[in-house]
Amino acid sequence: MQSGCRPWLVRWIPALLIMLLSQAHSEDAAQPSVSIAVGSWPPFLSTTQQHQGHIAHLIHGVFASQGYKVELHFMPWARAYREAAAGHHDATAIWMDEEERHLDFHYSAPVMDETFVLFHRRQTPVQWQQFSDLADLSLGGGIAYSYGPAFDQAIEQGVLTLQRVSTTEQNLKRLDAGYIDAFPEEISVGYFNLRQLSDLKHSITHHPKPISKNQSFVLFPRTQERSKVLLRHFNNGLKQLRENGRYQQYFDDFNAGKYDPMYNDVSEQLSDK
Repeated sequence: MQSGCRPWLVRWIPALLIMLLSQAHSEDAAQPSVSIAVGSWPPFLSTTQQHQGHIAHLIHGVFASQGYKVELHFMPWARAYREAAAGHHDATAIWMDEEERHLDFHYSAPVMDETFVLFHRRQTPVQWQQFSDLADLSLGGGIAYSYGPAFDQAIEQGVLTLQRVSTTEQNLKRLDAGYIDAFPEEISVGYFNLRQLSDLKHSITHHPKPISKNQSFVLFPRTQERSKVLLRHFNNGLKQLRENGRYQQYFDDFNAGKYDPMYNDVSEQLSDK
């Protein structure tokens, strides 16, 4: 007997495919989307990271748990703030808490904790208890970078002087070469960059005493009626992820280097469930 498809099956296959595609399109269209303006802050938010960084991945996961899909729009930080405040986006991420920003935005629950420390060479450790102890050191820093109110005030008052450059990578290389004695950086950002500079990772470490600690938030514009609803859903989703352990998993995967650009098999290990 000659094998082959039965005539009725041949007639129904195209119709079945059309029905399935239409259903998938309808379900996708029905899923509400959230437009978020973000600045680039490797490795937390970056187009070069897996999943655009673990904080971007976390934000996607939080909203996905509430039935939303997320569209991230990368742009300069000042523009992200301005466009979100004007209502051109549903939110902007992530920002430290500053009093004047509350005039423009509703703040989410804290998304992440940030810890800024001093990086130094292992062979020449830094000892300090108060900022004046650092006055005689040659310190590096980032252009237009804030290190917390107290440290920034010490700079403004002339207690500390920073040689500022554009990137953390530059500061690490200058530190290794002895051009500076130490520089402040968010601890995860510092060690992410050290992972990319494998020849330096054994010669540089950090002082255990933080120079500042703060939290970062997703901001929802006060100009939009939808903001309070999105804020409530985001906070609910964030709470759920903290309770079920998925929140911590994003950070564990980040610390293991699984969001780094060259990590292998990341799509399997970091897939949303």
